[in-house]
Amino acid sequence: MATLRIRLQVPKKYRDQPLMGDVLASCQLQFNILAAHLGPNREEDGWFDVMLTGTPEDITAALAVLRDRDIELWSDTEDEF
Repeated sequence: MATLRIRLQVPKKYRDQPLMGDVLASCQLQFNILAAHLGPNREEDGWFDVMLTGTPEDITAALAVLRDRDIELWSDTEDEF
């Protein structure tokens, strides 16, 4: 198993959708939300700080799905995912 801590921007168009659950569960990952800045009446994008746990292949797949949805990702690690 591998772990990766990432921060991701959540565009306001995804505010009413279960983005994290749908994408990450479909890739068979466990995730822990460490921090978040979201709100139902926000006019701006929000963000999540999450710890992903799973195989390197599943983490790579989840990151690809998030990027395909134009989710901006940040990580402090040099790991190749």
